[in-house]
Amino acid sequence: MSAERAVQNPSRQRIIDVLTRAPDGATAFDLAGAMDLHHNAVRTHLSVLAGAGLVWSERERGTGRPGRPRIIFRLTDPGAAGMAASRRDLLDILLRLVARARVSEVEVEALGVEEGRAIAECGGTLLDALQRTGFAPDDVTDAGTAARGGQEIILRHCPFAEVVSGEHGSMVCTLHKGIATGLLAATGGELVDFDAVGPHSGRCRVVVRHGAPVPDPDDAEA
Repeated sequence: MSAERAVQNPSRQRIIDVLTRAPDGATAFDLAGAMDLHHNAVRTHLSVLAGAGLVWSERERGTGRPGRPRIIFRLTDPGAAGMAASRRDLLDILLRLVARARVSEVEVEALGVEEGRAIAECGGTLLDALQRTGFAPDDVTDAGTAARGGQEIILRHCPFAEVVSGEHGSMVCTLHKGIATGLLAATGGELVDFDAVGPHSGRCRVVVRHGAPVPDPDDAEA
């Protein structure tokens, strides 16, 4: 399995998040406790991540503890983990700057709409964009909704959870709502609902209706 596909699973994405914050590594039992999962399930996910080249393991040496040495799991590229942490710090700074400049949520959403249209021009779909960003989208559309041209997507993971939980974190959700709106409008759809219920819930919900393309207002003025 490719690294890109491996991290689309929300539990495996959470394992990566925990290991990102554990530079000395963690055992399967440590990870299971942090994630409230059975350690056997964690081991299965770790096996997939290792096969994708994202995680490696080694036996602990020289601890003096009785019993078999523990197996420690680490990310294969700690530098990438540090880069992810740096990006979160940078995003937090930018959000404070946005608040200081008194940029409204309406303006942030409008910027997102522009970005969404740009993504659509490059041939991207909403599901592709959500996967690429790390939201681990799960298409849960039932047959009846699909027959009516609808689509329901649950976001199983928030790659910006730590920032979203902060003082100005709602701006991140507003920006992504705008991106979804703009992308759908340019590709023949409509955003019906964008329900951000909490960055750690794994239950944020996006509801879409597919229909006729909506023209860009700037094109209409031209």
